[in-house]
Amino acid sequence: MTDTNTEAAPAAAEATAVVEAPVTADVAQEAAPAETSVLGEALDASQQAQVPEAAEVVEGAEDKTQTEEAPVEDPHYDPFVLPEGLAFKDETLGEYTSLLAEFKAPQELGQKLVDMHVQQVQQAVESVNAHYQKHWQDTQQSWRQEILGAKDSQTVLSDAIGFLNAPFCGNETERAEFRQLMDKTGWGNNPVMVRFFARLGKQFLHEDSKAVPAGASAPQTKSRLDTLYGPG
Repeated sequence: MTDTNTEAAPAAAEATAVVEAPVTADVAQEAAPAETSVLGEALDASQQAQVPEAAEVVEGAEDKTQTEEAPVEDPHYDPFVLPEGLAFKDETLGEYTSLLAEFKAPQELGQKLVDMHVQQVQQAVESVNAHYQKHWQDTQQSWRQEILGAKDSQTVLSDAIGFLNAPFCGNETERAEFRQLMDKTGWGNNPVMVRFFARLGKQFLHEDSKAVPAGASAPQTKSRLDTLYGPG
């Protein structure tokens, strides 16, 4: 029977020898954690300092590329829409589109500015028209008060109407047209115009309608109208 203790003794001795063997310098360097040397740190610092320079070179290249790009052409504008009856003058339209192109404004913005301008012009025109319309209405009212407030207003109006209704002033249709003209223009309220027709009626109609005594023949004298225009 083999002695077990005798065989185990050499194996134990070999294991002990492995454990107790001295560690060499190469093995220690491989086992220890890597540390940066002074030279390595200097190299790292120099590489980091070169990174911004490389970035500057790239940025300079980009700027050069952008500078060499083809110039952007001025935008083209289609005709702008205007209300019916309105139109741009060629000179004005040219100045407007040049201003839009200077700021690279799009077509939509140009149309909105045109719409805003047209609206402002229309409001200004309406305001001016309203001002003059009110002034004309006030003038008409002032003329009417002057005629109707005069002491001889009834006589003046009677003489003017008599003259305008006379046969030599035209037929019924022509007199209606003349009256419409007086009403529409407002000159039928003008005191100067009313008194002018009144003087005509007084001078021509009253003279021709003088009473003739009974049994006497009418005088064979020409009226002023016959003198001026000949017998009717």
